[in-house]
Amino acid sequence: MAPRHVLLIDDQPSLLHFLRHSIEDHWPGCVVDTADSTNDARALLRAGRYDVILTDYNLHDGTGLQLAAMARRRLPAVPILLMTASPTPTLEAKVGVRHGSIRSLLRKPFDLEQLYDALESLETHNGPDLARG
Repeated sequence: MAPRHVLLIDDQPSLLHFLRHSIEDHWPGCVVDTADSTNDARALLRAGRYDVILTDYNLHDGTGLQLAAMARRRLPAVPILLMTASPTPTLEAKVGVRHGSIRSLLRKPFDLEQLYDALESLETHNGPDLARG
């Protein structure tokens, strides 16, 4: 199922811009709100309702896992997809065991079809999916 309202967090402006427009072009009518920090994301989470949260792991003012924990308190049912260019067995274990709020781990670089497939599968997926990139 296509997402209707996405919160996208990444501290790389060019990637943030590219992913926002790619998602909105792929699913006309989908609204993508963007944040380049955990602080900006917190403000958007307080004000908005989202179908999915897509966040980078390494942000300049925190991590995607910290953001996921905060988002989980505000929006307990919203699936979260974590992106990372530095996947490690330790991170994958944290995602799978301690952060059930993270529904999928997408390894950078990824192609847009991987992203679209991951976003579409989030509504019906019940556990972590450590996507191979």
